[in-house]
Amino acid sequence: METPPTKPSPPGEGMINDETLRRSPLLRQLINDRYFRFGLALVTLLVVSTAILLPKGFRSTPEGFLPVIHVALLDKIQARSLSKSARSSETAGQMDAAILGWQLAVANDPGDPTLSRGLVSLIARQPVPDKRHLRSGASHALWLLRLTRTNRDDLDLAARLFSLYGQDSYVASLLRPIETNLTPVQAREYLKSQFHLGYMDAFGTAWDRYRKDVENAPDMPLYRAAWEAGWGPAETLHPGAGRLARARQNPTTTVLANRLTLSVGCSRADIHAYEQSLAAIVDRHADRVSDHLNHWRLLVNAGQRERAAELAQRYSNPPDSPSDALQMTDLYLELGLTPFAADFLEKQVARFDFNPEIWQRQADLLIRLKRWDDLRALAIGLRAMERISPDLNSYAWMLQGIAELQVGKTGPAETAFARCVDFPPNNPLTSYRMAQLLNRHGQHTHATALLRKLEKEFGGLAQYWFQVVSAAYQARQFEVMRQAAAKGYELATNNPIFINNYAAALLIERTNAPLAIELTLRQLGKDPTSRAAQINHALALLQNGRLDDAAEQLDRIDRRGLESSYRTQLQLGYFELNARRGNAAAALSAYREIEPRFLMPPQARWVEETQKRLAPKG
Repeated sequence: METPPTKPSPPGEGMINDETLRRSPLLRQLINDRYFRFGLALVTLLVVSTAILLPKGFRSTPEGFLPVIHVALLDKIQARSLSKSARSSETAGQMDAAILGWQLAVANDPGDPTLSRGLVSLIARQPVPDKRHLRSGASHALWLLRLTRTNRDDLDLAARLFSLYGQDSYVASLLRPIETNLTPVQAREYLKSQFHLGYMDAFGTAWDRYRKDVENAPDMPLYRAAWEAGWGPAETLHPGAGRLARARQNPTTTVLANRLTLSVGCSRADIHAYEQSLAAIVDRHADRVSDHLNHWRLLVNAGQRERAAELAQRYSNPPDSPSDALQMTDLYLELGLTPFAADFLEKQVARFDFNPEIWQRQADLLIRLKRWDDLRALAIGLRAMERISPDLNSYAWMLQGIAELQVGKTGPAETAFARCVDFPPNNPLTSYRMAQLLNRHGQHTHATALLRKLEKEFGGLAQYWFQVVSAAYQARQFEVMRQAAAKGYELATNNPIFINNYAAALLIERTNAPLAIELTLRQLGKDPTSRAAQINHALALLQNGRLDDAAEQLDRIDRRGLESSYRTQLQLGYFELNARRGNAAAALSAYREIEPRFLMPPQARWVEETQKRLAPKG
């Protein structure tokens, strides 16, 4: 069967004809105007490019890293361009421009370790450290170590940077966990840090371990000479001092030799020698804050406190490092200059905002001075930091809670305390410290919740269980208190505090009266004047049915200046004594002196049941 021929389409069908063009000005413009076509293509390209380049759809930080940071493709392109510009500026000798270029590159793509590494490497290569770059170098070095999980090459780099800027405490904290397995670079910087921090035994041990790696490194023979002059064996004292004296006369080594002489002068409490070397360093503008700190401490130890205080308050150079700032704060506090210390540390928070201890110390001072508005501002500023760690975020919520509580804002305070407990720090020591502060400010329930999350880390320490007992007792959480008291006693069976806690738990629960009397006797034998021990022993005698002995013990207790909680326990004793003797009137009289707020739940239940039984019927 043949297929019929296809009917031809009318002319113009399926094509753009004159009629179509007449009805569509836009189409007519598109066909006839090439500039319009070019503009439309450009706009289309711009829309497509925007859709590709601007959304932050690329994960910048490594898998498993917190906080998660996403960037746009445009950010990555800009970061690459800025890093290239930074290298060109460095080649041209424009260090400030190079450092700024690297900083901008990191800001565009924070999770790329090559960018942070480029910035830190540049700052660490400077022949003369510029204090302007310390904050940037330190914060990015720590960020780099987090990004790369502290790989050894980046640890070398961080150690060199911190050592260059005299950040000995940072060098030590980074390298101490691996002090038996250091690279030659790390060994050199670790030895320097141990010397400057005064850990001379550690310096000697590390020198013996890494001598072949470091003895030919620049400067290290001088460190060894200073160690021998101040802390080495007797036969090395004079040779070491001689090498150090000759180095002080050599223009190329005079600054380091005088600085090392400061340490020797400190060890010998030789103020004259110290001041001579300090003056030589100051003349060459090479002095550090730590040099002056040690000078002031020498003066304090020599009884020249007023001169030390005068010099400390007149000193105007900013601290070189967070550790220097903290040491200066300690010295101000030692000299009784607490408000001065708080004002000083407030300025350092802005300079060293990457250091958690600076924030914590400032918070402690504001709490001590009861500057609640300043404490709240500190907490909010801490949470506003872009790269705040989860530890500091939780800590900041706690500080805000304390500040709100102290000005009577109980609702916001409760919200803040709940946030800090719901999202606790990863660092157990920070959590433990927070629990202590919460306990101190009456937040016993929150303190207990935080402490109970730390059993894995601190469960083998009796002091931890003491904190749990204290918090749980104040929060009236008896089950937690009883378990903690028992575990604390297991760890410290001869400590009067833990004997008392465990005995109190047994007496509250009214179980195992024979053990309770044994414990209270031991406690009383260790501290016969303790009224807590005397009251507990009387309660134990009552629970063992020794009523006459209990009455004699209760009457013997000195009531002068007795705290309210102890008065309640004393009246509890008289209540039970008279209830057991059948003297309802005397028992009810004692009952009226009992303050329920000082009773644990099992005690409160027993007291109410006994009172109802004794109360007159009708």
